[in-house]
Amino acid sequence: MKVISSVKAFSLVELLIAVAITSILFAISVISFSKLRANVCLREAARTVSSDIQLCKTRAVSESVRYRIIIQMECNNYIIQKESSPGYWTNVSSVKNIGEQDDAVKIVKDPTYGGDMIIFQPRGTTNAGTLEIQHAKFLSTAKIVTSLTGRMRIKYDIK
Repeated sequence: MKVISSVKAFSLVELLIAVAITSILFAISVISFSKLRANVCLREAARTVSSDIQLCKTRAVSESVRYRIIIQMECNNYIIQKESSPGYWTNVSSVKNIGEQDDAVKIVKDPTYGGDMIIFQPRGTTNAGTLEIQHAKFLSTAKIVTSLTGRMRIKYDIK
């Protein structure tokens, strides 16, 4: 009498091939995800700085007072101040770190604002310049460019 088995199974070779393919796909996705996360952190840092620039411009016009952002490249942060009387500045915000979500996001070059500060006049104008931040691991950059009229734009170079 012949016994016919209806149970089907994978062989060990088939199982190892499936595990190898899954591992390769997982490794590729992890690398892609970490690169995506780094670029998101860079964009978030650039948007945060640019929104603070816009906020200073708006406050300078609405309050008819000078505002400034002091950029500290070596500490990778900045602070917002307003002129309470001629020549006397008070802090409006606490120290804000660039790239709080990712320590690899840094200021790469000295700001080109004629020093380390962006000054906003009561009529909305400012000193023109560029602030460049970069993700150190993947070398993606964001340049925050401010014109004399107070307009601001961000140029991304995503790697």
